Amino acid sequence: MALKAKDKLKSGKYTIQKVLGRGRFGITYLARNSNGDGVVIKTLDEDLLYSLGQVKRDKLLSKFRDEAKKLKRCKHDHIAQFQDDFFKIHHLCHNSKMVISKK
Repeated sequence: MALKAKDKLKSGKYTIQKVLGRGRFGITYLARNSNGDGVVIKTLDEDLLYSLGQVKRDKLLSKFRDEAKKLKRCKHDHIAQFQDDFFKIHHLCHNSKMVISKK
């Protein structure tokens, strides 16, 4: 089940605003942190996870965790800065500070 607008994550630290996009494996959301700053939260698609066997599910979860580890190491003006990763019930999430281009 996808997250919905106004859903709270991590004891209210993040509030979902809307879905930004869906990919083959995940869903990306616009959210606000407790300071009102925009953040992007990426989750794996729970429906997909439950449709997979245990081995494939574990492999996908491992790849998602690896993606978060790699994003933590990235430091570039054009790459969203990693902030946090956490579990919410069945959602493995990681978020990044929202980067908005001002032209």
